[in-house]
Amino acid sequence: MWFPWLPYDSFVLDALAVLGGLTALLLVTYSRRKNGLAAAMGVYFLVTGFCCFIQRLFLDTDEFGSIFGLMRVLSWFLFFFGPLAFFLTAHLEERRKTKKLLLISGALLMIIGVEGFLIEPQQLKVTHYEIQHAKIKSKKRIVLLADIQTDVLNSHTRRALQTAMEQEPDAIFFAGDYLQFSFVREFPEHVQPFNNLLKEYGYDKVPLFVVEGDVESKLTNEWHNLFAGLSVTIFETSHRTVWQEIDITGLTMRDSKEGQIPAAEESERFSIILGHNPNFSLAQPNADLYLAGHTHGGQVQIPFVGPLITLSKIPNAQAHGQTKFAEGHSMIVSRGIGMERYDAPRVRFLCPPEIVVIDLLPET
Repeated sequence: MWFPWLPYDSFVLDALAVLGGLTALLLVTYSRRKNGLAAAMGVYFLVTGFCCFIQRLFLDTDEFGSIFGLMRVLSWFLFFFGPLAFFLTAHLEERRKTKKLLLISGALLMIIGVEGFLIEPQQLKVTHYEIQHAKIKSKKRIVLLADIQTDVLNSHTRRALQTAMEQEPDAIFFAGDYLQFSFVREFPEHVQPFNNLLKEYGYDKVPLFVVEGDVESKLTNEWHNLFAGLSVTIFETSHRTVWQEIDITGLTMRDSKEGQIPAAEESERFSIILGHNPNFSLAQPNADLYLAGHTHGGQVQIPFVGPLITLSKIPNAQAHGQTKFAEGHSMIVSRGIGMERYDAPRVRFLCPPEIVVIDLLPET
C-alpha cells in the first residue's frame, strides 16, 4: 500500500509483518512453556495466517498486489522471524535431539534468507550462447539486457551496464522494464542520470534496439529520453527493421503479451523478434530467434520444481535460458538484471541476475 507521506512504498506491509512477527515470538514463548512445542508451532502458523489475511483484505494494491504482498509478508515470517522462533524454542527445549533439530532448521532458514536477500541479487552472471545458421553471413555478437528494473542507480546497476559493454557487442537489445518506481512522479528526475550512465559506459558507440516493458507501457513516451542522443531504434509500434544482414522485429508490450506479430514476407536474412513478454513465442512466429525478458526466471526457483511464478503463459521450463523448437528456431529468455519492485520481496534464489551474450555464427 502506497501513500505519499510514507517513508517508502511497502512501509505498511513491513510494519504489519514486524508487529505480527514480534507478537508471534511472544505467543510462541508463552505457548511453549504452557502447552509444549506443537502448540507453539501452531500459534506461529496462526499468527502468520492472520497477517496474510489482513494483507489480502486491507492492503492489496494493483493487479499483482495479492501475490507480491503475500510473498513479502511470508518472507518476513519465514526468513527473519522464522529462524528466531526456532532458536527461541530450541532454547526452551530440554530434549537434546529436538533442540539440535530446531537449531539446524533455524540456521538453514537464516542461511537461505541471507543468500536470497543479500548475496544472490548481487551475483551478476554473464551467460554465453552460440547460434550457427546458414543465413548468418559473418560473425556478430549481440547482448540482451532485460529487466534492469531498479529504483536507484546503485553499484549493481552500474556493474551490469559496464559488464555488458565489456563483452564488446556489435549491437545491444533492450527487452524492457528499465526504471521502476511506485510513484510516476519519481520517474523524470532519474531519466537524465540513467542516460548519462549509458553514455559514460559507451552505449553511444553501438546500435541499440529497444522495446517497452510493463513499466514503460504505463508511462508516456518520456521514457524514450532514457536513450536520448544514442544510436537507438525504439519500437513505438511493432514493426520490422534491418540491421546489416539481419531482420529485427520489435514488439510493443501489448503485442508481445498477446502474440500479435506484424505480417512479413519470407526473407533470406537471419531474423530476430524482440519482445518483453515471451508469450509471443506461443504463436510460433516466423523468425529464427526470439529474445525476451519479463519472467526474471521466476526470481525464486525450487530444486526439481523450477520457478514458482513467471507471470507468463509459457511453460516454466522455457521461462529462462534457451529453448530450441522443432521448427528450427529458438528462444532465449533472460533472467534479467534487477528485481520486481512495489510490494514484492527483493529476493533471488537459485536464479541470479544475468547478462546474455549471443554469438551469431555462419554455419560450418
